[in-house]
Amino acid sequence: MQATVLRNAYPMRGCCYQGSPDKEASLNYTDDMALRMTNDFIFHYVFGRPESVPVLLKLVNAVLVDAGSPPVVSLELRNPVSPRDARWAKETVLDVKAIDENHRQIDIEVQVVGNRYFVNRSLYYWARLYSDQLERGNQYHMIRPVVCINLLNFVLFPDTPEYHHHFIITDAKNPQRQLTEDLQLHFVELEKRSEQDVPLTWWAELIENAGLEGIDMQVLLSKDIALSKAYEDYERCTQDREMRELALARERYERDHRTDLAIALEEGLEAGMAKGHEEGKTAGKAEGKAEIARGMIARGMDKVTIADITGFSLQELAVLASSGPPPTAK
Repeated sequence: MQATVLRNAYPMRGCCYQGSPDKEASLNYTDDMALRMTNDFIFHYVFGRPESVPVLLKLVNAVLVDAGSPPVVSLELRNPVSPRDARWAKETVLDVKAIDENHRQIDIEVQVVGNRYFVNRSLYYWARLYSDQLERGNQYHMIRPVVCINLLNFVLFPDTPEYHHHFIITDAKNPQRQLTEDLQLHFVELEKRSEQDVPLTWWAELIENAGLEGIDMQVLLSKDIALSKAYEDYERCTQDREMRELALARERYERDHRTDLAIALEEGLEAGMAKGHEEGKTAGKAEGKAEIARGMIARGMDKVTIADITGFSLQELAVLASSGPPPTAK
């Protein structure tokens, strides 16, 4: 039996449904001031503080149960955050890390922008979380499963109306045979509206719509007290002047980060094309790749992100950073 490869797409804008404004639940910010729960600073505030664990547990179980997995009993945050720590604004990846009662690692991340390599990126981050367990001196039998939950504010799989995608490793000839439970990847496309009245749909609606004007949240918040608690924390964060400044700083950082990526890629491609005319297409391609990496390094971008995009190893990037000869592109 031949496996079907799901096609992923570039981000596309979804349709937001309208409702009557609720005086108690809706916010009246102007467009340039509105901050949504998909802002990862705010997401961390709502789900990533020690006092947020009961709400986080509800979100995680909504995802797991929707995939047919048993719910977890308890969670312990591995990277609890201090809301007023300004260093948040310049972290490359802001995910919420937790472990359950069986020491299984659970990583939750919200993403607002996608690209053609997003699935590769997700696999890469899962692999890092999985392999880092050995770096702490553990033996293979001590490695625990890693569950990655990606909450996406874009459409990754346009060829299906399903909004929750759960990937595991199975036998291609006998999909009922699962190789291991150590790898689980969840992708929840927030922009796809589902008619199912289930907890995951409730959480998807809350995360996607909090902060949008004209959305009636009252009925949604009445479905579970944890939803109301999450929304109260969202309002507390967005109505606090200092918190808003930190959240806006995070948005500016992400916007600048994407701009730096685009500029580095453009400059690298131009340099590679120019070099290609002189030395041939293959050499020009290699030099262009090196120039892209140099541009990213010069802008102070995270080395792991650069390696992920360019294919260079961290050692090769160190050579480029020291203005040494460019490594051979892979």
